[in-house]
Amino acid sequence: MLEIGCATGVFTRLLARVADRMVALDISPTAIACARKTWAGPAATEFRVANIMEYDARAEGPWDLVVISDMIYFLGWLYPFFDVAWLAMELFAATSVGGQLLLANCYGGAEDYLMRPSLIRTYRDLFVNVGYQVFSEEVFHGRKNGVPIETLITLLEKKTEETTPGGY
Repeated sequence: MLEIGCATGVFTRLLARVADRMVALDISPTAIACARKTWAGPAATEFRVANIMEYDARAEGPWDLVVISDMIYFLGWLYPFFDVAWLAMELFAATSVGGQLLLANCYGGAEDYLMRPSLIRTYRDLFVNVGYQVFSEEVFHGRKNGVPIETLITLLEKKTEETTPGGY
C-alpha cells in the first residue's frame, strides 16, 4: 500500500491494519518525524519524507492500493495541470492490475478556491481519464471540530494495463 500525504499518520494507523507492506509519504519532515515518534503499528510500515511529484512509484510497485487523502488540490495549486496528469499516469502504471486508488478530498465553499466541488471532481476525472474505473463513490457529510464538512470519497480500480481508455 502507498499512502500519499500521510501527515502525522492518523489515517495510516487504520490503513496499516490491512496492509502487508505500507509506504507512507509526506513532504513535511516535521509531520514524518511526528508519525515515526508516535507509531505503534506494524513494522512493515515505513514513513518517508518525499515529494510525490519526485517519487518513483513504479520502482517500488506495483501497489495494490494507493491512497491520496485530502491533498490532491494542493498538488493542483502547486504544479501545472500537465504535471498532475503525469502523476496520475505514473500512479496508474504503478498500480497492480486489480489494484485500487482511493481518493478522499473535502469539498469547500465558494471562498475555498482550492476545494471547490467542481475542481475536486476534475481531479477525480483525471484519474478516470488515465485508465482507472470508478468502483464506488459517495459524498460523506459530517462535522470536524464542530464545522460541517463534505468529502468526496472515490474508490477507483485498475482493470487493465492500458494507460488510457482506448489505449491512446
